[in-house]
Amino acid sequence: MVFPGRGERITIGAKDKTVNNNIISPRLFAASVLVLLAGAFGPATGWALTNSWKTSASDKWETAGDWSLGLVPTNTQSIYITNSLSKIVTIDSTTAGSFPNTMTVNDLSLWTRDGSVNTLLISNIGTNLPLTMLVSLTVSNGGDLVISDSAVVVSGPTNTFLSLGGDVDLENGSLLVSNVAAVGPEPGMPGSLTADGTSSFSGALCVGLDTNAIGNMLLLSGQLTLTNGPTAIGLYGAGQLIIANNSILISDRSVMVGQSAASQGALVMDSGSWIAGEDVLVGEYPGATGVVQITSGQLTMPNPSLTLIGGNGSGQQTWSSATVTLGALEIGADGPLTGPATNNGTYAGSQGTLTMVNSSVNVQGPLVMGMGIISTGTVWMTGGQLVATNSPMFVGTWGDGVITISNGNWIGNSMMLGLYFSYITSNTISGPVPSGTSTVAQGTLNLDGGTAALYSNLVLGNCPTGGVGVVNVAGGSLYVTNAAHNAYIDVRDGQLNLSAGLLQTDVLFLTNACGQFFHTGGTLIAGSVILNPNTFRITSITPQGNDLLITWLMGQGATNALQAAAGGVGGAYTNNGFTDIFIVTNSVAPGTTTNFLDVGGATNMPSRYYRVRLSP
Repeated sequence: MVFPGRGERITIGAKDKTVNNNIISPRLFAASVLVLLAGAFGPATGWALTNSWKTSASDKWETAGDWSLGLVPTNTQSIYITNSLSKIVTIDSTTAGSFPNTMTVNDLSLWTRDGSVNTLLISNIGTNLPLTMLVSLTVSNGGDLVISDSAVVVSGPTNTFLSLGGDVDLENGSLLVSNVAAVGPEPGMPGSLTADGTSSFSGALCVGLDTNAIGNMLLLSGQLTLTNGPTAIGLYGAGQLIIANNSILISDRSVMVGQSAASQGALVMDSGSWIAGEDVLVGEYPGATGVVQITSGQLTMPNPSLTLIGGNGSGQQTWSSATVTLGALEIGADGPLTGPATNNGTYAGSQGTLTMVNSSVNVQGPLVMGMGIISTGTVWMTGGQLVATNSPMFVGTWGDGVITISNGNWIGNSMMLGLYFSYITSNTISGPVPSGTSTVAQGTLNLDGGTAALYSNLVLGNCPTGGVGVVNVAGGSLYVTNAAHNAYIDVRDGQLNLSAGLLQTDVLFLTNACGQFFHTGGTLIAGSVILNPNTFRITSITPQGNDLLITWLMGQGATNALQAAAGGVGGAYTNNGFTDIFIVTNSVAPGTTTNFLDVGGATNMPSRYYRVRLSP
């Protein structure tokens, strides 16, 4: 069984700004699950004999007189434990050892109709001879299936395990389903799966299947291993997985939290560990909402793998005092469309938010935010450390990306803010963007405190037809530097604003008319500043009687100073001879000129030299 999701990774070529987004290839899991489960609600098979538990008392499974046929269960029977009054039917090592022919049945139904509880206790039979259903297992309202130091198998090509308001308890137990298990498939019939000890589930798993259905998974002590199938926490309904008390979850396939339209998925871990073998997708399709909250826990994922927060829907993750190791991280990926947007193969409108509080985070692959048109990816860092040095970081690819750091340390290699521009046509997108308009990606880095350190480069925007980048340093320290002193900030399109704190870079490029630098406070340390000669230069020196009128294009973001130096015989001068004669503090937009009248400048002999510079 294949769940829908992202089967391949994002690859972005930073140098030529091309994107190959192969991960956006939805599969047909949701539809196939519904077809499968629709068949599962019907009769198990037409030829199986019905054998029902007829006594109101608790007893052993192998007691022939307790069954309506007067026979012990066999593989040709549909077994029903559905009569009134609470009771416990027990399968134990004696059953498995002395009555092995009773360990396989055609199908099993477990429920009550009077508010009582029918419990099937499978205890201490081990795994060599599991209780096996050839077609289906249904646990409904008032049913409680307890698998303790035992194994249960639902086998066959069209099988499913349904918990329709019933409970399944794994106590050092193993449940293997050859197709799909649904915990809480229908409205009004909540289902739960509780695991204790060292337990396992094998197969595809849905928690909260249908619209308004409710499903819960509880891992409160011990270890649960999910194998041989993906897991959806909230497929169309509401699903919840809680991990607590230093419990361990191991999943070897993809886990989706909030999968399809109108679904609500939540995964809450408090003092636990999750070892994920494949992708974790939160808020996958339009209308889905997914939330992951990890407190004092640990999440470990391999590289390559994808952590997606806001696929086409809304996704949120909060890491508080957590230790997190990821492959690729994508926040705000896609959204609702009727077809591919323009020619770039992305989708639009998703919302992804990541909040990090005093956590240690290692991103081994790319970090991408605001991937789709009009999508939004947001990161809040209030403490801890994030390290993402193996691949570039893309903030605002075709949508918007915002990183806000108030405390903690953000460490990376390179970061690009605001990459691309898209034109919307009537047959490419449905949603809030009108046809015939353009959207410009914007990436923003807000540094209010803490430290951000990049070892290669920080690129703002992509003038003239790309996105816009904004950096606001209002506190803390932004370092773009390395041992070779060749790291750089390139303001191509957007604004670099320094109002407080520290900004240090080996090289600052201000060579594009679309980019602006505003220095209103704080400390700037730049090894060198490279300016566009067409936007910061003296344009004319005009005699006016005994005076000289000097005109220049103003440099942005810092104080402009006009300096003069007296020349020697033969026109010689020294750099140390220049002194300020006029200072302008109101730098504005590119292309703005100003001038200064140097009184008596035309009478200086033998010569006089002028230059303009940016003052700190």
